[in-house]
Amino acid sequence: MMAGLFDPHLPTRVLFVGGGQDSVALLMLCQHDIGFRETFLGKSNFCALMTDTGIEYQETEEYVSWLKQWCPTVGIDFTFVTPDMGFHGATWQSLTDQMERNNNIMGVTFAKSCTDNLKIKVSYRFLAQWLRDHYGYRGNDPSVFYQYRHYFGKLVSWIGFAAGEESRVAHPGPKTPAEPDEYVLFQEGDTGPAYIPKWRKLCVEHRYPLLELGHDRAACQRIIAVYGYPIPYPSNCMFCPFQNEVEIVYLYRTHPDRWQQWVERKAAKLAKFAQSKVNHGVKGKLALPQYLKKALEKYGHWSVEQLREYRFSHGHCVVSKY
Repeated sequence: MMAGLFDPHLPTRVLFVGGGQDSVALLMLCQHDIGFRETFLGKSNFCALMTDTGIEYQETEEYVSWLKQWCPTVGIDFTFVTPDMGFHGATWQSLTDQMERNNNIMGVTFAKSCTDNLKIKVSYRFLAQWLRDHYGYRGNDPSVFYQYRHYFGKLVSWIGFAAGEESRVAHPGPKTPAEPDEYVLFQEGDTGPAYIPKWRKLCVEHRYPLLELGHDRAACQRIIAVYGYPIPYPSNCMFCPFQNEVEIVYLYRTHPDRWQQWVERKAAKLAKFAQSKVNHGVKGKLALPQYLKKALEKYGHWSVEQLREYRFSHGHCVVSKY
């Protein structure tokens, strides 16, 4: 069901938008491909949302602005969830806010708390209110999802992982005696477990249409282009610790102020935990300036356009799971 019409007697399908090529390809398929709609949407309502991390690249910000204009014209319920709307946590208004507040950073050896706090939790707080507004449910957030499940079964959300990203699909483990109401998800490189609330495990089902269809990143680009729309750059925040050498050089060359801010935040974190036995930075034991020096030795001769083209075709660096 599209065209912006909502039917309270039908279930809802939700698309989590990242602002990059994968999730945008799903938007285009949902809008233009009858076969896709019959298979994945059927007789359902549809909404899409993206959360504001506060530190996306300019290319992503510009594309999201375009989506905010385009979606209403074709009847797609799309919301860009910003901190002023009240769904971000008090201590997680943005990534930089969190880093400055607590003198911490995101790193390759740390738990991936930024995805959980700036995307997942914010999305479900927004969705709980969306369900109240559209279905008339009442109560706290978990109870709203239980009410939805009573009438329609699990809330189906689409995640835009392309073929080749199968490792990003989260596989929650069993409940532990210490956390009877939580499901534990361990990820390689985590310093500790992330928790999936019981209500989300019982009331939400993630589906990965691109994986089911076998569409890789190149296919997503073709899908967007064939319908005549601009192709976005892959999305990731400027301070993502998993950016590789080319991406680090791009950040340094195009946003030197952000690069300096990142270096300063890293230094503040190291100073805060100076007495700790283990005190890693963004890239583990290797300091950011050292990592940049190595990257410049390899790619410092590339032009900004070459770096940008690499970002466009390479895909994003994110390794978080859903």
